[in-house]
Amino acid sequence: MAARKKLPVVPAHSDADASPDDQQHFVKGPVCDGCPLHDMPRIAGMGESPTDIMLVSESPTWASVNNHSHFMGKGGRIIKETWKKLVALDANSGGKLGFAKLNKFDTYAVQCQSEPEDLTQSIIDRCGTYLLSAIRHKKPKIIVTFGAKALKAVGIKAGKFDETRGRLLHTSVGGEQFLVIPTFSVRALLKSSGLYNLFHGDMLRAMRIATQVDEVQMNTPIAELTSNYRIPRTVEEVKAVCEEILAYAVEGAVPGNSAIAVDTETNTLLPHAPGAKVLCISFAWDTGKATAIPLWHKDAPYAAEDVLPYIRAVLESEKPKVFHNAKYDLKFLELTHGLRVNNVAWCTLLGEHLIREDQSGSYSLKVLGRSYFPQFANYADHIHEVASALGEHDLLAEQELTLFSGKKAKPRKIEVVEVAAEEPPRSTAVEPGDDATAEELSAWLDALTLDMAAAKPKAKKAKRTKKIVEEVVVVQGAEELGDIPSLTKAEIVAHVQGSKKEQNKKIKEAVNYEKVELYGEEGLLVYAAVDTDLTRRLLRNQFLRMKEEDFLSQGRSLMKTHAVPASRVLGKMEYGGVKVDRDYLSYLDEKLGAVIEQKSKEISRHWLPSWGEFNPNSTQQLGKLLYSEGVFDSSGERRLRLIPGIVDMNEKSRQWKTDKKTLRGIVEYTEKNSGEPCPFTVSLLDYRTAHKVKNGFLVEIRNLSELDQYLHTNYNIHGTSTGRTSSNGINMQNWPSWSAGFNIKKLLITDNPEEDLFVNLDYKGAEIRIFAAYSNDERLINALLDGMDAHCFFTSAVYEMPYEEVLAAANDTHPDKKKAKYIKSLRTIIKRVVFGILYGAGAHKIAETATITLEKAQEVINLLMSMFPSIRSYVEETRDFIRRYGFVETFFGRRRRFPLHGVGSFFRSQADRRGVNMKIQSTSSDIVISQLVELDEHVQEVGGRIVLTVHDSIGLLVKRKYVEQLPDFLQHYCVTRVKEKYPWLPVPFSCDIEVGDSYGEVTKLSDFIAAKKAKELSKAKQLEVQFDEEAMEELRDFENQQVESLRSA
Repeated sequence: MAARKKLPVVPAHSDADASPDDQQHFVKGPVCDGCPLHDMPRIAGMGESPTDIMLVSESPTWASVNNHSHFMGKGGRIIKETWKKLVALDANSGGKLGFAKLNKFDTYAVQCQSEPEDLTQSIIDRCGTYLLSAIRHKKPKIIVTFGAKALKAVGIKAGKFDETRGRLLHTSVGGEQFLVIPTFSVRALLKSSGLYNLFHGDMLRAMRIATQVDEVQMNTPIAELTSNYRIPRTVEEVKAVCEEILAYAVEGAVPGNSAIAVDTETNTLLPHAPGAKVLCISFAWDTGKATAIPLWHKDAPYAAEDVLPYIRAVLESEKPKVFHNAKYDLKFLELTHGLRVNNVAWCTLLGEHLIREDQSGSYSLKVLGRSYFPQFANYADHIHEVASALGEHDLLAEQELTLFSGKKAKPRKIEVVEVAAEEPPRSTAVEPGDDATAEELSAWLDALTLDMAAAKPKAKKAKRTKKIVEEVVVVQGAEELGDIPSLTKAEIVAHVQGSKKEQNKKIKEAVNYEKVELYGEEGLLVYAAVDTDLTRRLLRNQFLRMKEEDFLSQGRSLMKTHAVPASRVLGKMEYGGVKVDRDYLSYLDEKLGAVIEQKSKEISRHWLPSWGEFNPNSTQQLGKLLYSEGVFDSSGERRLRLIPGIVDMNEKSRQWKTDKKTLRGIVEYTEKNSGEPCPFTVSLLDYRTAHKVKNGFLVEIRNLSELDQYLHTNYNIHGTSTGRTSSNGINMQNWPSWSAGFNIKKLLITDNPEEDLFVNLDYKGAEIRIFAAYSNDERLINALLDGMDAHCFFTSAVYEMPYEEVLAAANDTHPDKKKAKYIKSLRTIIKRVVFGILYGAGAHKIAETATITLEKAQEVINLLMSMFPSIRSYVEETRDFIRRYGFVETFFGRRRRFPLHGVGSFFRSQADRRGVNMKIQSTSSDIVISQLVELDEHVQEVGGRIVLTVHDSIGLLVKRKYVEQLPDFLQHYCVTRVKEKYPWLPVPFSCDIEVGDSYGEVTKLSDFIAAKKAKELSKAKQLEVQFDEEAMEELRDFENQQVESLRSA
């Protein structure tokens, strides 16, 4: 456990009418005996009686117990400030909400000072005795728990916290039932302040329940909610509903402008996989008007081809189409089945990201539907149970978090559903052998689902039934179904048994959604129709919220110019993938294995056999060598390597640190002080790098490319708050160039090595050019227009050196190698300081990144600020804007909001840093994505396709025969078009272009073309010489023939 400050145990203050139960909270009773926190100071619950609302955090900070006051410190301040805001909201409404009259009781799951991560279940159970006693006595109308451990303390263990947060749950204490709303811990908010809107909504909901503004009622039957849905069973009914959709117009609009929500249910997550298909397609054309139409489902009552003409008519119509996660559905519709979708106007997933950009993991339709339209909150329970039993998988890796606006004051219904929690059954199924029949494999798979369900930890006590009450607020509503398609058997086995190659080869038949009943109240089609109903409702909801914050025009522009076009292009890139050189993969695997073996020997020679068996992955053994017994240097002398300021104890494990940063620090320290790096540490770093690449990275690539020898990553536009793309499946953003001495990028090759070339286009200095646009710094703009290297320019200005000399050092053309090394080190420092400032980092972080002292970092920052006052002006203007409006906005209208910027200095500084970075990084990213889209429209002109994007770079394949056209082609679409489209850029973008046989074997395009021409010229000369020789030989033969002829005559 972490080191703690110990204080005397001081009783906390309490209200005057505290019960005997409350009084015994002030001292530590027998239940505390043997608790690891027994000697830690404590603060009991405090509040008013009778209690309307009880707030339960995880554990008190040192500040809280020392000051005898709950929720102290930067985290606790969030709770206090939120309460104040909501009470002020009541005052502004004239007291109609009644929040000011609420009696509140503040307490903790564990009342002794401690770190939440140290709270074991045993500690929670011990302290829970006091908490449950307080609940029995105070009888709160509603309990709000902050974090998963606080939720457990009130007796609720409801699976994943992300799936229960924001719901209204039910716990039994002393035979009485109490309502509970779980929300985020303050730790989570400190880590991601963008979650505050969800937190605020949960608090508002709890206070409305406590004041009885909201009423608790039973759950609305799904049949009532879907009574106007159309579920066709014949070709004629499909035709009729499609004709109705095309002719329909919402009130105040014409048919051509009435949006249609579209969704698909598929048999696999992989649209490129053999046999991938759309099981059914659903449409919604107004609130409550939806349909789901079977297509390639095995139980469809007709052939898909019979209804495709009507489906095509809807998809190809001019009516605006709306999707939730358009990229996924469009891959199946357009690329797998060739069904063109016209006028894709909106993606509600990306629309939510535009409004709530900092809530990564909270964008699924399931989460948003449950929050905004909660009368549908439980519609998908049945189908999700089926999906879970077969290995549920979320393509977007999104957490199930709830989002709630909480803006209306009028009463809403809160509906209740009771769920019985039982211990899951286990299977004793034995995996069949390689020669198993299809029937045996199917039976094994069915039994395997029981094992998966039973994988959750069993309760130690006997089975018991627990009631869970979910809140549903009637605003408009529901939960997601569509983004959890079925898995192939190979995917299920990979999920259960770790992606083993043998099992992946055994099972190929698709399962899951095709096993779900099509028709009926709990059939697949009803749930599919709800998805589109929710999507269309969410569209209207997003428009209203954008309008409320005067963001609608910006949001619509970003959706039209960036979000939707990028979804299509990134989807094409994912579908096509990038080819893996499997032979080189095997070569790397073998060579890295040899490196691991060699480095393991080098490490183990420092370990004496008498100490036992050595494990190079044991932190404890490595710590013993480095900091206790010592390691050998190159001369064979054993020395201790205790290095003040670099090596510290891990406070939690009480072991010496052996992480990468610490080991590198040891290498640098020993090299500086003894003239050579510590050989043990160097070998250990090499061992770890090779081990990570071989047993992590290469294994992942091998498994993911097993199907078709291509990597199909998943690009996310909503993965970062700035809009910069991220990726999962395989993270292309962190693909190493070289690792453990090997070229890793060389793994990615062209489709046809004989005909294709790999092209890497990298926008250089994009952030500096964007900064020049925001700062309008005349000196910097002129320098960039003159073609100067920005970092050489800054270095020459700060250190008063000739620019040419700094540039020569940077390009390794300086005649004095020693001086060049020194100048390059200065340029590196300046580069890291400049980027640190533009990314919003402070002096401490910049010092760490630039590997210089804090004093030196501050000195360089001051020099830059004084010589380039525009830098300081940009930072200060951004901060002032945040103070005034609570957000920043880019040239494209994209925003980043800071809801906690007014809650103390911690969040104010956090907002300042992120705001400074947001404008530059987001603008740069949006320009690159824009050109990615435009390039995709024309890349076929050079016989190519785009295969990847990494931050400010784009990777594509082109035909070798077009290589000499590339300079003009890429100059036009990647540079000239940027200047034409964005005239507010004072300095044109420029890019470096490299080509080669693979991603890791590229050279400058100009050099490649020059080498190609030289090779062609050499070949031409050889042919000319060969031709001359052949001609002379023919001439000699002719002359000889003439001579012979004359002789014969």
